[in-house]
Amino acid sequence: LKDVDFDGITDAKEEQSRQAAIAVAMEKFETVRGEEQDKVEAYAKALVDRTAYYFSPSESRTKFLGIPSVSMGAGGSAGTSYHSNYDTVNWYRAVVGDDYASARMVTQTTLALAALAAEAPCTPARVQWVGRMGMEQLEALEKRTKDPLVLEQLKRVRPGFQSIMLRGEAIDRALDATVELTPQNDTRVRSGMRRFQQAFIDPKGLDGRPWFLSLLAASDRDDGYAACMLPLLSEAITDADLQRLEAATERMQNAQAAAGDALTQIEMGLGMHGAG
Repeated sequence: LKDVDFDGITDAKEEQSRQAAIAVAMEKFETVRGEEQDKVEAYAKALVDRTAYYFSPSESRTKFLGIPSVSMGAGGSAGTSYHSNYDTVNWYRAVVGDDYASARMVTQTTLALAALAAEAPCTPARVQWVGRMGMEQLEALEKRTKDPLVLEQLKRVRPGFQSIMLRGEAIDRALDATVELTPQNDTRVRSGMRRFQQAFIDPKGLDGRPWFLSLLAASDRDDGYAACMLPLLSEAITDADLQRLEAATERMQNAQAAAGDALTQIEMGLGMHGAG
């Protein structure tokens, strides 16, 4: 990897499309690795996605692929544990501390979370928070404008998030109460969860940044360390582009409808009253 031109990959991603960036990355890997075509493409796609959010691969998975992820960390040590090109044992002991307490805590927490997820009788996910987050972010967007036309568009997507939140609360309670599912219902729940996670992944991507596929979250246009929630809506409001906001509203409603269909499948798998 030391011979890969990461700057060239990033430039291609900025100037062209994600596919162009993947093509550049594939050329680099073919030169460096000489791997088979399918492996080269897999490496290239992973590299492009990680480059766009290089400091947080877990967030990259959420914004590009719609895979739920978590970024775990710890603080409280005497120094700082921010990464650098000079991370060695001596550096760690001198800057972070010699007891390794924070690193040990993160490792133990990660292992515990992985064990709990692996042993869970149902998919270890919570549905309601997508709806709750959507409602909270809509309120934040509404505070940024007094334009009645903008507020009307935001009002159109509120019922979808409210429905996800309320249905999600019931689904989450049912998941917590579930000890075991039949193979058929287990398949329904797991498949429904995957569909729900993918509902807000739009192949068209964001306006001007088509490599970001998630309608729920993306990196901020002006601050790579900040997140932009509901980016299609938020960026259209920032740019005072009502036509883009109307299109963004329609795309969000389509995503909400797909999410609702996925919730119905989950409810059927959990045997919830009224599902059908």
